[in-house]
Amino acid sequence: MYPLPSQKKILVVTQHFWPENFRINDIVEGFLQDGIAVDVLCGLPNYPKGEWFPGYSAAGPFEEEWHGARLYRCKEVPRRGNTSVNIFLNYVSWPWYAAHALHRLPGGYDAVFCFNTSPVLMCWPAIRYAKKHHIPFTNYVLDIWPENLYSVLNVKNKALRAIAQGVSDALYKKADRLIAMSEPLQQRLCQRTGMPPQKIAVIPQYCEDFYAVPQLDAALQAQFGGDLDDLVEALAFAEAEPQYPKTMGGRVWWREIWKEKGYRIQQNVVSGHFRLLDRENRRLMASFTLERVMERLKEELQ
Repeated sequence: MYPLPSQKKILVVTQHFWPENFRINDIVEGFLQDGIAVDVLCGLPNYPKGEWFPGYSAAGPFEEEWHGARLYRCKEVPRRGNTSVNIFLNYVSWPWYAAHALHRLPGGYDAVFCFNTSPVLMCWPAIRYAKKHHIPFTNYVLDIWPENLYSVLNVKNKALRAIAQGVSDALYKKADRLIAMSEPLQQRLCQRTGMPPQKIAVIPQYCEDFYAVPQLDAALQAQFGGDLDDLVEALAFAEAEPQYPKTMGGRVWWREIWKEKGYRIQQNVVSGHFRLLDRENRRLMASFTLERVMERLKEELQ
């Protein structure tokens, strides 16, 4: 599909796109329904297992059409096995290949939009293209870095942490406009970038109506180690702090990613959401955003 002379045209940059199941698929459909022509610079689908989806391989295909949008796929190292090494290679390979594939794009865009999950480097190709062609760049921040990096890779070296912080902040500052998932994240980005709140919009994630009424399932609850309630809270609320009973300390379905003065932050190995435990193993909150849990921990330690 080629845009009409008067039709607006947008470049969407995201490593993850259809047939991977991310909200950006719905956003692109919304752009198309609004009469905007869309090109998508994306990766080869292999998330979350690191295995190529049927019909895809390291050899492509590298150009497709989806619901009227043109897809320009770039190479990446798959996150096979989700080992630390492969996740790291996946994080750095796609931005590199994408940044060196910008010449394949037909151009003529009015704006660049990045759906910025992990890694933060995902927005680098978008920054390069927008700067070269002098067009506005909007970055939708879904995973705050470098905090989210530490939930996946155990980085303890202070120098490496300082580099990760500096790179993340520099990339966020390159956007003409940022979008945050919540007001706490908006405030955090304001502090780190120096941008005024007027340049950082808040657009929460949402769920469709058929997810609104939870139906408890014994098998699912067993799969999550009896902690399905905090998963539901994390899905439904930006700040989930109900009165939880004492837990077993996360011995089965949880991995510990942070410990300080008896408080612990854990991540569920199945769903990926986070929770904060106090010194008596009681859940203080649950969230899919590590940054929110870290902020809650800071409040407890004050």
